[in-house]
Amino acid sequence: MTYRPYPFDPYVETDPAELYTGDLLSIVPDSPTYDPVASDLMANADEWWKSCAEKAARQLASDGVEFTADDLTEMGVEDPDHPSRWGSLFSALKRDGVITPVGYRPSTRKSRNGGVCRVWIGSKAAA
Repeated sequence: MTYRPYPFDPYVETDPAELYTGDLLSIVPDSPTYDPVASDLMANADEWWKSCAEKAARQLASDGVEFTADDLTEMGVEDPDHPSRWGSLFSALKRDGVITPVGYRPSTRKSRNGGVCRVWIGSKAAA
């Protein structure tokens, strides 16, 4: 099953009426376009974690495959000291034009209990 972006998603520059499927995404709240707390989270992140996570995300982006934070942990990236750092990492990469959001899917990690994960792809692959 493929999940499409939530309507009014600030990261998707397409007509929301064309994207919304009405299934799982009906429970996902709107995301703010700018979150100063998230920006501070990356600024204060452990440099080792940030370097490992960014390299892994850039590798998956350059491979042209769809991926989530779960895929980064499967590559060996440790969980950050604060779970919000994942979102901050992906927001920074999106802002830099490295990745593009393509939808959502349930997490494969037992600790997430099927929670919703954003799916990303490298911006060059999405074009």
